[in-house]
Amino acid sequence: ANAVGVTDAVSATGGDLAIKDVTLAIGESGSFASVTNVVASGASTVLSVACGQPFARRANLALNDGAKVDVPAGVVLRVGELRVNGELLCGEFTSETRPDIVSGEGRVKTSGMGMILLVK
Repeated sequence: ANAVGVTDAVSATGGDLAIKDVTLAIGESGSFASVTNVVASGASTVLSVACGQPFARRANLALNDGAKVDVPAGVVLRVGELRVNGELLCGEFTSETRPDIVSGEGRVKTSGMGMILLVK
């Protein structure tokens, strides 16, 4: 896979970021503050983040076809919505609970925004 390093000198101007068959490394100062939708696809794709909020607040993250997120120890990647192959996941995920989508010692956490339906 190709490796792409992102530093504070690189920014995104659109709301969408698509990653396919590369490792995208976002350092501690790397930020895509305007990105609201991230789609990572392909078994060789890794989104490697060194900070907890590299994207817009409550950005949506979709991991498809074996793509993973690498999160180092002490970092919590916060996303609004997490989808894996189209399935909506809510909660907190680590390499122990979901090794198919998370690597590293950090965590991925959804905002918990959702709907509760009470049926009486």
